[in-house]
Amino acid sequence: MKRKAFIRLLAVTALFPFSVTGNAYSETVSSKSYGLSRMTDVARFPVLDREMKVKYEGSIDKKGGNADWDWSLYQDKKGEWVIFDVAGAGCIYNMVQHRYLSSEEPVFRFYFDGEETPRFTIRLSEFGEKYPFTEPQASCYIGPLDNGRGPIRVVRSFVPMPFRNGCRITSSVKLEGPHRDKGQGGWGHVVYHSYPTAQGIETFTGKEDYSSLVRQWKQTGVDPKIGKDRMFRMSEKKLASGESLSIIDVHEGGVINSLKLYMADMNPDRLQDVWIRVKWDNHEEEDVLCPIGCFFGNSLGYNNTRYLLMGATTDGWFYNYFPMPFWERAHVMLENRSGETVTLGFVEVGVGENSYDRENSGYFRSSDYYIRKHTPGADSPIASIKGTGKMVAAHVTCYGERPHIITCEGDVRIHIDGIKTPQVESDGSESYICYGWGFPTPAECNPSGGYDGLSDNPWSMTRLCLGDSYPF
Repeated sequence: MKRKAFIRLLAVTALFPFSVTGNAYSETVSSKSYGLSRMTDVARFPVLDREMKVKYEGSIDKKGGNADWDWSLYQDKKGEWVIFDVAGAGCIYNMVQHRYLSSEEPVFRFYFDGEETPRFTIRLSEFGEKYPFTEPQASCYIGPLDNGRGPIRVVRSFVPMPFRNGCRITSSVKLEGPHRDKGQGGWGHVVYHSYPTAQGIETFTGKEDYSSLVRQWKQTGVDPKIGKDRMFRMSEKKLASGESLSIIDVHEGGVINSLKLYMADMNPDRLQDVWIRVKWDNHEEEDVLCPIGCFFGNSLGYNNTRYLLMGATTDGWFYNYFPMPFWERAHVMLENRSGETVTLGFVEVGVGENSYDRENSGYFRSSDYYIRKHTPGADSPIASIKGTGKMVAAHVTCYGERPHIITCEGDVRIHIDGIKTPQVESDGSESYICYGWGFPTPAECNPSGGYDGLSDNPWSMTRLCLGDSYPF
């Protein structure tokens, strides 16, 4: 059975959006705003998405409890179990399903645009092997035996699957139940975008050329953007307790395309004790204000973690490759909030030319940093973002008090534009980053997300919304 948590949960978190203030206006979807081109065009992140919506379908307990399994909507006339059925234009960006190895293997069939014959069919065991659901854009994670509770197979896909007039996904078996001894295993989800019009959209065929995405994801750790940047470098500096250091202050327009630093006297405490402060265009308040562990995607530092646009190593190297445009000024500072002197070994900031339309683009920001606190038996609002923008990444770190150390069952729920029903959810914290079996084998990483920590507790997870950003 899935693990029960909510004993005592403590968390630190930040969500990273591109945002402006004001209201969105109507705009048709351009051919470059969906699917494969959206996944690979990292430089497009600051461009706001108008009239596009993010949505979710999955095995969420409809009564709000912890029974996050039984993933089916209805059984069709062919006897197949429908797990996804939407009308209109859209694009699937993420699909996950969890099965005990003792479970019957499902066959998934994808029907597009009202067709009665599936365009694509794949068995559970073929994720990671059958084109285009191959590594690294699709993969399989098999969890540990875990004292007889496992193992479990978790398959995931980040293959973009656009459609002009609806999509239906079926399973040959009913995805239900949490019991391994009964051959069950029914967790799963689909995250997708919906569009007001099908203009410019071409429906998925399964024969698309994904070489650009494969090449990009296999080079994780290297800045995926191509451009001629000015490099601002700083050699070794010591920061006394309470001291701040300006690492770049540019009084003109541009784009920070990369920010790398090396902490010479690295230890895990540095990830919480050294904070980054960023202001764009002479704003009164910081647009980014959080510990460097959060900014680079790892707040614990037990193991190396490499994601496409964030990364951290145990020996003190960090990178952030999100494009961050500004039009008048960019001021980035580091602040030592520890009680001792820290040594900053090296900093490199790549700044390119700003060609973004200011009216249609957002600033890179972090939500207010949620400080670690107790939330026994209650939901924990970990971020609130106002204005117009899109969320592009989430970073959450949690601790559980022993002996109740299992903390993976906190369901992530994201409410957009005041809608009381969550537009994106997850059947457990681990499922949000597409692993789906606690946090027993850190570190686990793929280009779009993963986690570090100790076995089950504590854990620090990162989810990059590389295609499926959350417009608001």
